[in-house]
Amino acid sequence: MNGKPSFLKVAGRLVRYASGRDRILLLGAILLLSANLLLDIGIAAIQEQFIDTINQSNLATLMRLTGICSAAALVVLLSFMAQYYLKRLSIRRMTRGVAEDLFAKTGRLPFRTAEEMHSGDLVSRNSKDTELSMKLVESAIFDLGYNLVLCLVAFGYLVRLNVVLAFVALGAGPLVFLSGRFFDRRLRGLSESILAKEASVRAILQEILQGVQVVRVFGMEEVLVARYAEERKQLNAMLQRRAILNGLLWQVSSFINGVVLIGCGGLMAYYTIQGEATAGGMVAFILLMGRVQWPFVNMSRTWGAVQESLGAADRVFAVLDLPSEPGTESSRPAAPTEAADAPVLALKDVHLQHPGQSSEPLFSGLSLAVQPGETVAVVGPSGSGKTTLARLACGLYEPDQGDVEVAGVPLLTHREEARSHLTYVPQSPYLFSGTIQDNIAFGSEGASRDAIEQAAKLAGAHEFIERLPDGYDTVLTESGANLSGGQRQRLAIARAFLRQAPLLILDEATSALDNESEGRVQEALDTLMQGRSTLVIAHRLSTVRGATRIVVLDRGKIVETGTHAELLARGGLYAHLYELQFAQAEKGELAGAAS
Repeated sequence: MNGKPSFLKVAGRLVRYASGRDRILLLGAILLLSANLLLDIGIAAIQEQFIDTINQSNLATLMRLTGICSAAALVVLLSFMAQYYLKRLSIRRMTRGVAEDLFAKTGRLPFRTAEEMHSGDLVSRNSKDTELSMKLVESAIFDLGYNLVLCLVAFGYLVRLNVVLAFVALGAGPLVFLSGRFFDRRLRGLSESILAKEASVRAILQEILQGVQVVRVFGMEEVLVARYAEERKQLNAMLQRRAILNGLLWQVSSFINGVVLIGCGGLMAYYTIQGEATAGGMVAFILLMGRVQWPFVNMSRTWGAVQESLGAADRVFAVLDLPSEPGTESSRPAAPTEAADAPVLALKDVHLQHPGQSSEPLFSGLSLAVQPGETVAVVGPSGSGKTTLARLACGLYEPDQGDVEVAGVPLLTHREEARSHLTYVPQSPYLFSGTIQDNIAFGSEGASRDAIEQAAKLAGAHEFIERLPDGYDTVLTESGANLSGGQRQRLAIARAFLRQAPLLILDEATSALDNESEGRVQEALDTLMQGRSTLVIAHRLSTVRGATRIVVLDRGKIVETGTHAELLARGGLYAHLYELQFAQAEKGELAGAAS
Protein backbone atom coordinates (compact mmCIF):
# COMPACT_ATOMS: atom_id res chain seq x y z
CA MET A 1 0.00 0.00 0.00
CA ASN A 2 1.25 3.51 -0.75
CA GLY A 3 -0.88 5.28 1.85
CA LYS A 4 -3.04 7.08 -0.74
CA PRO A 5 -6.82 7.08 -0.31
CA SER A 6 -8.72 4.73 -2.60
CA PHE A 7 -10.37 5.79 -5.84
CA LEU A 8 -13.87 5.28 -4.40
CA LYS A 9 -13.07 7.26 -1.26
CA VAL A 10 -11.73 10.23 -3.22
CA ALA A 11 -14.61 10.11 -5.72
CA GLY A 12 -17.15 9.92 -2.89
CA ARG A 13 -15.59 12.92 -1.21
CA LEU A 14 -15.81 14.94 -4.42
CA VAL A 15 -19.43 13.91 -5.05
CA ARG A 16 -20.36 15.34 -1.64
CA TYR A 17 -19.77 18.76 -3.18
CA ALA A 18 -22.98 18.28 -5.16
CA SER A 19 -25.79 20.29 -3.56
CA GLY A 20 -29.44 19.24 -3.76
CA ARG A 21 -29.91 21.00 -7.08
CA ASP A 22 -26.60 19.68 -8.41
CA ARG A 23 -27.63 16.14 -7.57
CA ILE A 24 -30.87 16.56 -9.52
CA LEU A 25 -28.89 17.84 -12.51
CA LEU A 26 -26.39 15.01 -12.14
CA LEU A 27 -29.17 12.43 -11.87
CA GLY A 28 -30.82 13.85 -15.00
CA ALA A 29 -27.54 13.58 -16.91
CA ILE A 30 -27.10 9.97 -15.72
CA LEU A 31 -30.64 9.01 -16.79
CA LEU A 32 -30.06 10.57 -20.20
CA LEU A 33 -27.13 8.21 -20.64
CA SER A 34 -29.85 5.78 -21.71
CA ALA A 35 -29.77 7.59 -25.07
CA ASN A 36 -26.11 6.62 -25.42
CA LEU A 37 -27.00 3.08 -24.46
CA LEU A 38 -29.83 3.01 -26.98
CA LEU A 39 -27.47 4.11 -29.74
CA ASP A 40 -24.62 1.75 -28.81
CA ILE A 41 -26.84 -1.33 -28.50
CA GLY A 42 -29.58 -0.29 -30.91
CA ILE A 43 -27.19 0.19 -33.81
CA ALA A 44 -26.33 -3.53 -33.72
CA ALA A 45 -29.97 -4.58 -33.39
CA ILE A 46 -30.95 -2.29 -36.27
CA GLN A 47 -28.12 -3.63 -38.44
CA GLU A 48 -29.36 -7.16 -37.80
CA GLN A 49 -32.94 -6.22 -38.67
CA PHE A 50 -31.98 -4.26 -41.79
CA ILE A 51 -29.73 -6.98 -43.22
CA ASP A 52 -32.20 -9.76 -42.53
CA THR A 53 -35.08 -7.66 -43.96
CA ILE A 54 -33.08 -6.90 -47.11
CA ASN A 55 -32.27 -10.58 -47.51
CA GLN A 56 -36.01 -11.30 -47.24
CA SER A 57 -36.79 -8.55 -49.81
CA ASN A 58 -39.48 -7.15 -47.47
CA LEU A 59 -39.84 -3.51 -48.63
CA ALA A 60 -42.74 -2.59 -46.30
CA THR A 61 -40.82 -3.71 -43.23
CA LEU A 62 -37.73 -1.91 -44.48
CA MET A 63 -39.65 1.40 -44.86
CA ARG A 64 -41.23 1.00 -41.42
CA LEU A 65 -37.79 0.37 -39.87
CA THR A 66 -36.43 3.45 -41.65
CA GLY A 67 -39.19 5.65 -40.19
CA ILE A 68 -38.73 4.29 -36.69
CA CYS A 69 -34.97 4.77 -36.87
CA SER A 70 -35.36 8.37 -38.11
CA ALA A 71 -37.66 9.27 -35.21
CA ALA A 72 -35.40 7.50 -32.72
CA ALA A 73 -32.36 9.32 -34.13
CA LEU A 74 -34.02 12.69 -33.49
CA VAL A 75 -34.88 11.73 -29.90
CA VAL A 76 -31.35 10.44 -29.32
CA LEU A 77 -29.85 13.63 -30.73
CA LEU A 78 -31.93 15.85 -28.43
CA SER A 79 -31.10 13.57 -25.49
CA PHE A 80 -27.38 13.88 -26.28
CA MET A 81 -27.61 17.66 -26.19
CA ALA A 82 -29.57 17.72 -22.91
CA GLN A 83 -27.28 15.12 -21.33
CA TYR A 84 -24.15 17.08 -22.21
CA TYR A 85 -25.63 20.34 -20.89
CA LEU A 86 -26.75 18.82 -17.58
CA LYS A 87 -23.45 16.99 -17.13
CA ARG A 88 -21.32 20.08 -17.75
CA LEU A 89 -23.54 22.29 -15.60
CA SER A 90 -23.49 19.93 -12.60
CA ILE A 91 -19.75 19.29 -12.89
CA ARG A 92 -18.99 23.02 -13.18
CA ARG A 93 -21.08 23.80 -10.11
CA MET A 94 -19.31 21.06 -8.14
CA THR A 95 -15.93 22.33 -9.34
CA ARG A 96 -16.89 25.79 -8.13
CA GLY A 97 -17.70 24.33 -4.71
CA VAL A 98 -14.30 22.65 -4.44
CA ALA A 99 -12.54 25.81 -5.65
CA GLU A 100 -14.41 28.01 -3.14
CA ASP A 101 -13.62 25.64 -0.27
CA LEU A 102 -9.96 25.45 -1.24
CA PHE A 103 -9.70 29.23 -1.60
CA ALA A 104 -11.34 29.72 1.79
CA LYS A 105 -9.00 27.16 3.37
CA THR A 106 -5.98 28.83 1.74
CA GLY A 107 -7.04 32.12 3.31
CA ARG A 108 -7.41 30.46 6.72
CA LEU A 109 -4.15 28.53 6.80
CA PRO A 110 -1.97 29.36 9.79
CA PHE A 111 0.41 32.12 8.78
CA ARG A 112 3.48 30.01 9.48
CA THR A 113 2.09 27.22 7.28
CA ALA A 114 1.36 29.66 4.45
CA GLU A 115 4.90 31.07 4.75
CA GLU A 116 6.34 27.59 4.18
CA MET A 117 4.32 27.06 0.97
CA HIS A 118 5.23 28.82 -2.26
CA SER A 119 2.50 31.10 -3.55
CA GLY A 120 2.94 29.65 -7.06
CA ASP A 121 2.20 26.16 -5.73
CA LEU A 122 -0.93 27.38 -3.93
CA VAL A 123 -2.09 29.16 -7.08
CA SER A 124 -1.61 25.93 -9.04
CA ARG A 125 -3.63 23.93 -6.52
CA ASN A 126 -6.40 26.54 -6.54
CA SER A 127 -6.63 26.65 -10.33
CA LYS A 128 -5.42 23.70 -12.39
CA ASP A 129 -5.65 21.03 -9.68
CA THR A 130 -9.27 21.81 -8.77
CA GLU A 131 -10.29 21.56 -12.42
CA LEU A 132 -8.40 18.32 -12.98
CA SER A 133 -9.56 16.68 -9.74
CA MET A 134 -13.25 17.09 -10.60
CA LYS A 135 -12.72 15.18 -13.84
CA LEU A 136 -12.53 12.17 -11.54
CA VAL A 137 -16.29 12.39 -10.95
CA GLU A 138 -16.94 12.74 -14.66
CA SER A 139 -14.70 9.74 -15.43
CA ALA A 140 -16.15 7.61 -12.65
CA ILE A 141 -19.83 8.15 -13.49
CA PHE A 142 -19.98 8.95 -17.17
CA ASP A 143 -17.10 6.80 -18.40
CA LEU A 144 -16.36 3.92 -16.06
CA GLY A 145 -19.95 3.50 -14.84
CA TYR A 146 -21.48 3.78 -18.31
CA ASN A 147 -18.94 1.36 -19.82
CA LEU A 148 -19.81 -1.23 -17.19
CA VAL A 149 -23.56 -0.97 -17.91
CA LEU A 150 -22.89 -1.06 -21.67
CA CYS A 151 -20.82 -4.21 -21.25
CA LEU A 152 -23.55 -6.03 -19.30
CA VAL A 153 -26.37 -5.06 -21.68
CA ALA A 154 -24.30 -5.97 -24.75
CA PHE A 155 -23.38 -9.29 -23.14
CA GLY A 156 -27.06 -10.08 -22.62
CA TYR A 157 -27.71 -9.47 -26.32
CA LEU A 158 -24.71 -11.65 -27.30
CA VAL A 159 -26.00 -14.54 -25.20
CA ARG A 160 -29.11 -14.58 -27.39
CA LEU A 161 -26.91 -14.97 -30.48
CA ASN A 162 -24.24 -17.41 -29.21
CA VAL A 163 -23.75 -18.30 -25.54
CA VAL A 164 -20.24 -19.77 -25.83
CA LEU A 165 -18.75 -16.93 -27.83
CA ALA A 166 -20.53 -14.42 -25.60
CA PHE A 167 -18.70 -15.78 -22.55
CA VAL A 168 -15.40 -15.83 -24.47
CA ALA A 169 -15.85 -12.15 -25.34
CA LEU A 170 -16.85 -11.28 -21.78
CA GLY A 171 -13.95 -13.22 -20.28
CA ALA A 172 -11.44 -11.32 -22.37
CA GLY A 173 -12.82 -7.99 -21.11
CA PRO A 174 -11.55 -8.25 -17.52
CA LEU A 175 -8.20 -9.47 -18.88
CA VAL A 176 -7.97 -6.26 -20.91
CA PHE A 177 -8.84 -4.15 -17.87
CA LEU A 178 -6.57 -5.96 -15.41
CA SER A 179 -3.61 -5.78 -17.76
CA GLY A 180 -3.74 -2.02 -17.33
CA ARG A 181 -3.65 -2.12 -13.55
CA PHE A 182 0.11 -2.67 -13.78
CA PHE A 183 0.39 1.02 -14.65
CA ASP A 184 -2.00 2.42 -11.99
CA ARG A 185 0.34 3.36 -9.17
CA ARG A 186 3.03 4.58 -11.54
CA LEU A 187 0.61 6.88 -13.34
CA ARG A 188 -0.90 8.29 -10.14
CA GLY A 189 2.46 9.02 -8.53
CA LEU A 190 3.91 10.41 -11.76
CA SER A 191 0.86 12.64 -12.32
CA GLU A 192 1.18 14.09 -8.83
CA SER A 193 4.89 14.75 -9.45
CA ILE A 194 4.05 16.44 -12.76
CA LEU A 195 1.56 18.76 -11.06
CA ALA A 196 4.15 19.63 -8.41
CA LYS A 197 6.78 20.31 -11.08
CA GLU A 198 4.33 22.48 -13.05
CA ALA A 199 3.73 24.46 -9.87
CA SER A 200 7.51 24.84 -9.46
CA VAL A 201 7.87 26.11 -13.04
CA ARG A 202 5.01 28.55 -12.45
CA ALA A 203 6.67 29.72 -9.24
CA ILE A 204 9.94 30.51 -11.04
CA LEU A 205 8.07 32.48 -13.69
CA GLN A 206 6.13 34.32 -10.97
CA GLU A 207 9.34 35.24 -9.12
CA ILE A 208 10.99 36.50 -12.31
CA LEU A 209 8.02 38.73 -13.11
CA GLN A 210 7.64 40.04 -9.57
CA GLY A 211 11.37 40.68 -9.13
CA VAL A 212 12.02 41.96 -12.63
CA GLN A 213 13.83 45.10 -11.40
CA VAL A 214 16.32 43.18 -9.26
CA VAL A 215 16.78 40.56 -11.98
CA ARG A 216 17.71 43.16 -14.57
CA VAL A 217 19.87 45.32 -12.33
CA PHE A 218 21.93 42.30 -11.27
CA GLY A 219 22.07 40.94 -14.83
CA MET A 220 20.52 37.60 -13.81
CA GLU A 221 18.36 37.10 -16.89
CA GLU A 222 20.54 34.36 -18.38
CA VAL A 223 20.93 32.55 -15.06
CA LEU A 224 17.19 32.50 -14.43
CA VAL A 225 16.41 31.55 -18.02
CA ALA A 226 18.80 28.60 -17.65
CA ARG A 227 17.12 27.64 -14.36
CA TYR A 228 13.70 27.89 -15.97
CA ALA A 229 14.87 25.82 -18.95
CA GLU A 230 16.22 23.11 -16.64
CA GLU A 231 12.91 22.91 -14.78
CA ARG A 232 11.05 22.72 -18.09
CA LYS A 233 13.41 19.98 -19.24
CA GLN A 234 12.65 17.93 -16.15
CA LEU A 235 8.92 18.56 -16.63
CA ASN A 236 9.08 17.48 -20.26
CA ALA A 237 10.88 14.27 -19.26
CA MET A 238 8.07 13.50 -16.79
CA LEU A 239 5.42 14.24 -19.43
CA GLN A 240 7.20 11.92 -21.87
CA ARG A 241 7.27 9.13 -19.29
CA ARG A 242 3.55 9.59 -18.64
CA ALA A 243 2.83 9.55 -22.38
CA ILE A 244 4.81 6.31 -22.74
CA LEU A 245 2.92 4.71 -19.83
CA ASN A 246 -0.43 5.80 -21.24
CA GLY A 247 0.61 4.55 -24.68
CA LEU A 248 1.62 1.15 -23.31
CA LEU A 249 -1.61 0.97 -21.33
CA TRP A 250 -3.64 1.64 -24.47
CA GLN A 251 -1.66 -0.61 -26.81
CA VAL A 252 -1.65 -3.63 -24.48
CA SER A 253 -5.41 -3.29 -24.04
CA SER A 254 -5.99 -2.87 -27.79
CA PHE A 255 -3.79 -5.88 -28.63
CA ILE A 256 -5.68 -8.25 -26.33
CA ASN A 257 -8.99 -6.90 -27.59
CA GLY A 258 -7.95 -7.31 -31.22
CA VAL A 259 -6.85 -10.94 -30.80
CA VAL A 260 -10.15 -11.93 -29.18
CA LEU A 261 -12.19 -9.91 -31.69
CA ILE A 262 -10.56 -11.63 -34.69
CA GLY A 263 -10.94 -15.08 -33.15
CA CYS A 264 -14.59 -14.70 -32.17
CA GLY A 265 -15.45 -12.93 -35.42
CA GLY A 266 -13.95 -15.78 -37.44
CA LEU A 267 -15.91 -18.37 -35.48
CA MET A 268 -19.14 -16.42 -35.88
CA ALA A 269 -18.54 -16.19 -39.64
CA TYR A 270 -18.03 -19.97 -39.67
CA TYR A 271 -21.36 -20.50 -37.84
CA THR A 272 -23.08 -18.24 -40.37
CA ILE A 273 -21.66 -20.25 -43.30
CA GLN A 274 -22.88 -23.42 -41.59
CA GLY A 275 -26.36 -21.90 -41.35
CA GLU A 276 -26.34 -21.71 -37.54
CA ALA A 277 -26.67 -17.89 -37.64
CA THR A 278 -28.03 -15.28 -40.03
CA ALA A 279 -25.90 -12.70 -41.82
CA GLY A 280 -27.55 -9.96 -39.78
CA GLY A 281 -26.89 -11.90 -36.59
CA MET A 282 -23.22 -12.20 -37.52
CA VAL A 283 -22.89 -8.45 -38.11
CA ALA A 284 -24.75 -7.71 -34.87
CA PHE A 285 -22.51 -10.11 -32.96
CA ILE A 286 -19.30 -8.52 -34.26
CA LEU A 287 -20.60 -5.03 -33.45
CA LEU A 288 -21.80 -6.01 -29.97
CA MET A 289 -18.66 -7.96 -29.18
CA GLY A 290 -16.90 -4.63 -29.53
CA ARG A 291 -19.44 -3.18 -27.12
CA VAL A 292 -18.52 -5.89 -24.61
CA GLN A 293 -14.77 -5.54 -25.00
CA TRP A 294 -14.31 -1.87 -25.82
CA PRO A 295 -15.75 -0.70 -22.50
CA PHE A 296 -12.84 -2.50 -20.85
CA VAL A 297 -10.42 -0.94 -23.32
CA ASN A 298 -11.98 2.45 -22.68
CA MET A 299 -11.87 1.80 -18.95
CA SER A 300 -8.15 1.14 -19.26
CA ARG A 301 -7.69 4.38 -21.13
CA THR A 302 -10.02 6.25 -18.77
CA TRP A 303 -8.24 4.69 -15.80
CA GLY A 304 -5.07 6.47 -16.87
CA ALA A 305 -6.95 9.79 -16.79
CA VAL A 306 -8.44 8.77 -13.44
CA GLN A 307 -4.94 8.37 -12.01
CA GLU A 308 -4.05 11.88 -13.20
CA SER A 309 -7.21 13.24 -11.55
CA LEU A 310 -6.43 11.32 -8.37
CA GLY A 311 -3.00 12.96 -8.28
CA ALA A 312 -4.65 16.38 -8.58
CA ALA A 313 -7.26 15.49 -5.93
CA ASP A 314 -4.49 14.37 -3.57
CA ARG A 315 -2.90 17.82 -3.85
CA VAL A 316 -6.25 19.59 -3.34
CA PHE A 317 -7.21 17.54 -0.28
CA ALA A 318 -3.68 17.86 1.13
CA VAL A 319 -4.47 21.57 1.63
CA LEU A 320 -8.11 21.09 2.62
CA ASP A 321 -7.06 18.63 5.33
CA LEU A 322 -4.56 21.04 6.89
CA PRO A 323 -5.70 22.62 10.17
CA SER A 324 -7.19 26.10 9.89
CA GLU A 325 -5.89 29.08 11.76
CA PRO A 326 -7.12 28.74 15.37
CA GLY A 327 -10.04 30.92 16.33
CA THR A 328 -11.54 31.18 12.83
CA GLU A 329 -13.85 28.13 12.81
CA SER A 330 -17.60 28.63 12.91
CA SER A 331 -17.94 26.19 15.83
CA ARG A 332 -15.91 28.25 18.26
CA PRO A 333 -17.59 29.47 21.47
CA ALA A 334 -18.86 33.00 21.85
CA ALA A 335 -16.23 35.65 22.47
CA PRO A 336 -15.95 36.99 26.02
CA THR A 337 -17.32 40.46 26.69
CA GLU A 338 -14.70 43.16 26.36
CA ALA A 339 -13.56 44.26 29.83
CA ALA A 340 -13.54 48.01 30.40
CA ASP A 341 -10.29 47.93 32.41
CA ALA A 342 -8.52 45.34 30.22
CA PRO A 343 -5.29 46.30 28.43
CA VAL A 344 -5.79 46.99 24.76
CA LEU A 345 -3.03 44.46 24.08
CA ALA A 346 -1.72 41.84 26.48
CA LEU A 347 0.91 39.16 25.87
CA LYS A 348 0.93 36.78 28.81
CA ASP A 349 3.82 34.39 29.44
CA VAL A 350 4.36 33.84 25.72
CA HIS A 351 6.70 31.09 24.55
CA LEU A 352 7.53 30.78 20.85
CA GLN A 353 10.04 28.84 18.80
CA HIS A 354 10.33 29.23 15.05
CA PRO A 355 10.19 25.81 13.36
CA GLY A 356 13.38 24.87 11.52
CA GLN A 357 15.45 27.52 13.29
CA SER A 358 17.57 27.43 16.43
CA SER A 359 16.67 24.88 19.06
CA GLU A 360 16.53 27.78 21.52
CA PRO A 361 13.06 29.38 21.75
CA LEU A 362 12.82 32.99 20.61
CA PHE A 363 10.46 33.97 23.44
CA SER A 364 10.44 32.26 26.84
CA GLY A 365 7.82 33.71 29.16
CA LEU A 366 7.48 37.10 27.42
CA SER A 367 4.81 39.36 28.95
CA LEU A 368 3.81 42.81 27.72
CA ALA A 369 0.71 45.00 28.13
CA VAL A 370 -0.36 48.12 26.23
CA GLN A 371 -2.85 50.21 28.18
CA PRO A 372 -5.60 52.39 26.64
CA GLY A 373 -4.13 55.54 25.10
CA GLU A 374 -0.56 54.33 25.55
CA THR A 375 2.12 54.33 22.84
CA VAL A 376 4.65 51.56 23.34
CA ALA A 377 7.73 51.52 21.12
CA VAL A 378 9.69 48.30 20.72
CA VAL A 379 13.36 48.60 19.80
CA GLY A 380 16.22 46.18 19.68
CA PRO A 381 19.02 44.85 17.51
CA SER A 382 18.34 42.83 14.39
CA GLY A 383 16.97 39.38 15.20
CA SER A 384 15.77 40.36 18.66
CA GLY A 385 12.14 39.44 17.83
CA LYS A 386 10.55 42.83 17.10
CA THR A 387 8.67 41.82 13.94
CA THR A 388 7.76 38.46 15.46
CA LEU A 389 6.25 40.33 18.42
CA ALA A 390 4.16 42.44 16.04
CA ARG A 391 2.96 39.30 14.24
CA LEU A 392 2.02 37.70 17.54
CA ALA A 393 0.02 40.82 18.41
CA CYS A 394 -1.80 40.57 15.05
CA GLY A 395 -2.52 36.87 15.51
CA LEU A 396 -0.36 35.89 12.53
CA TYR A 397 1.71 33.63 14.78
CA GLU A 398 0.31 31.42 17.51
CA PRO A 399 2.39 31.13 20.69
CA ASP A 400 3.54 27.65 21.65
CA GLN A 401 2.51 28.54 25.18
CA GLY A 402 0.82 31.53 26.78
CA ASP A 403 -1.94 33.90 25.65
CA VAL A 404 -2.34 37.01 23.51
CA GLU A 405 -5.41 39.18 24.09
CA VAL A 406 -6.71 42.24 22.26
CA ALA A 407 -9.18 44.33 24.27
CA GLY A 408 -9.66 41.32 26.57
CA VAL A 409 -10.51 38.97 23.66
CA PRO A 410 -8.14 35.99 23.31
CA LEU A 411 -6.59 35.80 19.86
CA LEU A 412 -6.04 32.06 19.97
CA THR A 413 -9.74 31.15 20.27
CA HIS A 414 -11.52 34.24 18.89
CA ARG A 415 -9.20 35.56 16.25
CA GLU A 416 -11.74 37.36 14.08
CA GLU A 417 -13.34 39.18 17.02
CA ALA A 418 -9.94 40.12 18.44
CA ARG A 419 -8.69 41.39 15.07
CA SER A 420 -11.74 43.64 14.75
CA HIS A 421 -10.17 45.72 17.55
CA LEU A 422 -6.85 46.32 15.76
CA THR A 423 -5.42 47.80 12.60
CA TYR A 424 -2.00 47.25 11.11
CA VAL A 425 0.40 49.28 8.98
CA PRO A 426 3.32 47.13 7.76
CA GLN A 427 6.71 48.19 6.48
CA SER A 428 5.76 47.28 2.90
CA PRO A 429 2.03 47.87 2.36
CA TYR A 430 0.19 45.55 0.01
CA LEU A 431 -2.29 47.03 -2.42
CA PHE A 432 -4.83 44.82 -4.15
CA SER A 433 -6.14 44.80 -7.69
CA GLY A 434 -8.91 47.35 -8.04
CA THR A 435 -9.38 51.07 -7.52
CA ILE A 436 -7.83 53.33 -4.92
CA GLN A 437 -11.24 53.58 -3.27
CA ASP A 438 -11.45 49.79 -3.01
CA ASN A 439 -8.01 49.60 -1.42
CA ILE A 440 -8.72 52.24 1.21
CA ALA A 441 -12.03 50.53 2.06
CA PHE A 442 -10.37 47.10 2.34
CA GLY A 443 -11.32 45.77 5.78
CA SER A 444 -14.09 48.38 6.12
CA GLU A 445 -16.61 47.13 3.58
CA GLY A 446 -19.66 49.34 3.28
CA ALA A 447 -17.78 52.56 4.06
CA SER A 448 -19.24 55.63 2.33
CA ARG A 449 -17.34 57.69 -0.23
CA ASP A 450 -17.27 60.62 2.18
CA ALA A 451 -15.70 58.46 4.91
CA ILE A 452 -13.10 57.15 2.46
CA GLU A 453 -12.16 60.66 1.36
CA GLN A 454 -11.96 61.85 4.97
CA ALA A 455 -9.61 58.98 5.81
CA ALA A 456 -7.46 59.86 2.80
CA LYS A 457 -7.29 63.50 3.91
CA LEU A 458 -6.18 62.49 7.41
CA ALA A 459 -3.51 60.24 5.86
CA GLY A 460 -2.26 63.05 3.61
CA ALA A 461 -3.26 61.08 0.50
CA HIS A 462 -6.25 63.08 -0.76
CA GLU A 463 -4.17 65.67 -2.60
CA PHE A 464 -2.19 63.24 -4.77
CA ILE A 465 -5.28 61.07 -5.37
CA GLU A 466 -7.19 64.07 -6.74
CA ARG A 467 -4.33 64.76 -9.16
CA LEU A 468 -4.70 61.31 -10.72
CA PRO A 469 -6.77 61.17 -13.96
CA ASP A 470 -9.57 59.11 -12.40
CA GLY A 471 -9.10 60.19 -8.79
CA TYR A 472 -10.41 57.62 -6.32
CA ASP A 473 -11.55 55.45 -9.24
CA THR A 474 -8.01 55.07 -10.54
CA VAL A 475 -7.28 51.39 -11.15
CA LEU A 476 -3.99 50.29 -9.60
CA THR A 477 -1.54 48.07 -11.42
CA GLU A 478 -0.18 44.93 -9.73
CA SER A 479 0.88 45.71 -6.13
CA GLY A 480 0.21 49.40 -6.79
CA ALA A 481 3.32 49.73 -8.98
CA ASN A 482 1.94 52.90 -10.60
CA LEU A 483 2.32 54.73 -7.25
CA SER A 484 5.43 55.76 -5.34
CA GLY A 485 6.44 54.07 -2.09
CA GLY A 486 5.27 57.02 -0.03
CA GLN A 487 1.92 57.13 -1.84
CA ARG A 488 1.36 53.41 -1.27
CA GLN A 489 2.16 53.82 2.42
CA ARG A 490 -0.27 56.72 2.79
CA LEU A 491 -3.02 54.61 1.25
CA ALA A 492 -2.25 51.95 3.86
CA ILE A 493 -2.51 54.60 6.57
CA ALA A 494 -5.84 55.80 5.12
CA ARG A 495 -7.02 52.20 5.32
CA ALA A 496 -6.06 52.19 9.00
CA PHE A 497 -7.86 55.52 9.63
CA LEU A 498 -11.05 54.17 8.07
CA ARG A 499 -11.00 51.03 10.20
CA GLN A 500 -11.14 53.11 13.43
CA ALA A 501 -9.79 50.31 15.62
CA PRO A 502 -8.59 51.11 19.17
CA LEU A 503 -5.24 49.32 18.72
CA LEU A 504 -2.74 50.40 16.07
CA ILE A 505 0.28 48.26 15.22
CA LEU A 506 3.07 49.87 13.21
CA ASP A 507 5.79 47.55 11.94
CA GLU A 508 8.60 49.91 10.87
CA ALA A 509 6.09 51.69 8.69
CA THR A 510 8.55 54.33 7.39
CA SER A 511 11.83 52.42 7.22
CA ALA A 512 11.62 51.72 3.46
CA LEU A 513 10.97 55.36 2.47
CA ASP A 514 13.25 58.23 1.46
CA ASN A 515 13.59 61.20 3.79
CA GLU A 516 10.96 63.36 2.09
CA SER A 517 8.38 60.58 1.90
CA GLU A 518 9.24 59.49 5.42
CA GLY A 519 8.48 62.94 6.77
CA ARG A 520 5.07 63.10 5.11
CA VAL A 521 4.14 59.57 6.14
CA GLN A 522 5.28 60.20 9.71
CA GLU A 523 3.02 63.25 9.94
CA ALA A 524 0.11 61.06 8.88
CA LEU A 525 1.12 58.40 11.41
CA ASP A 526 1.31 60.97 14.20
CA THR A 527 -2.27 61.97 13.38
CA LEU A 528 -3.34 58.33 13.21
CA MET A 529 -1.84 57.56 16.63
CA GLN A 530 -3.86 60.26 18.37
CA GLY A 531 -6.54 58.75 20.62
CA ARG A 532 -5.36 55.19 19.98
CA SER A 533 -3.23 52.67 21.77
CA THR A 534 -0.19 52.02 19.61
CA LEU A 535 2.47 49.34 19.41
CA VAL A 536 5.36 50.67 17.34
CA ILE A 537 8.22 48.63 15.99
CA ALA A 538 10.51 51.60 16.24
CA HIS A 539 12.49 53.16 13.43
CA ARG A 540 12.09 56.91 13.40
CA LEU A 541 13.71 58.91 16.21
CA SER A 542 10.70 61.15 16.97
CA THR A 543 8.46 58.07 17.34
CA VAL A 544 10.75 56.60 19.97
CA ARG A 545 11.22 59.86 21.84
CA GLY A 546 7.51 60.56 22.03
CA ALA A 547 6.48 57.08 23.14
CA THR A 548 4.80 56.65 26.51
CA ARG A 549 7.03 53.66 27.11
CA ILE A 550 9.95 52.12 25.27
CA VAL A 551 10.54 48.37 25.46
CA VAL A 552 14.00 47.09 24.56
CA LEU A 553 14.19 43.55 23.20
CA ASP A 554 17.36 41.48 23.00
CA ARG A 555 17.30 37.84 21.88
CA GLY A 556 13.61 37.56 22.61
CA LYS A 557 13.79 39.01 26.14
CA ILE A 558 12.70 42.40 27.48
CA VAL A 559 15.93 43.78 28.91
CA GLU A 560 14.88 47.39 29.52
CA THR A 561 11.69 49.41 29.88
CA GLY A 562 11.22 53.14 30.39
CA THR A 563 10.95 56.51 28.70
CA HIS A 564 13.51 57.85 26.30
CA ALA A 565 15.19 59.97 28.94
CA GLU A 566 15.15 57.20 31.58
CA LEU A 567 16.76 54.67 29.26
CA LEU A 568 19.45 57.08 28.10
CA ALA A 569 20.29 57.83 31.73
CA ARG A 570 20.75 54.13 32.48
CA GLY A 571 23.39 53.75 29.80
CA GLY A 572 22.25 50.23 28.85
CA LEU A 573 21.44 48.60 25.53
CA TYR A 574 19.02 51.33 24.53
CA ALA A 575 21.63 54.01 25.03
CA HIS A 576 24.04 51.95 22.93
CA LEU A 577 21.46 51.57 20.13
CA TYR A 578 20.71 55.27 20.37
CA GLU A 579 24.34 56.15 19.86
CA LEU A 580 24.68 53.75 16.95
CA GLN A 581 21.44 54.48 15.13
CA PHE A 582 19.31 57.28 16.51
CA ALA A 583 22.08 59.74 17.34
CA GLN A 584 23.52 59.28 13.86
CA ALA A 585 20.07 59.92 12.38
CA GLU A 586 19.73 63.03 14.53
CA LYS A 587 23.09 64.35 13.33
CA GLY A 588 21.95 63.76 9.76
CA GLU A 589 18.76 65.72 10.42
CA LEU A 590 20.70 68.59 12.02
CA ALA A 591 23.21 68.65 9.16
CA GLY A 592 20.37 68.73 6.65
CA ALA A 593 18.71 71.61 8.53
CA ALA A 594 21.99 73.56 8.71
CA SER A 595 22.57 73.25 5.01
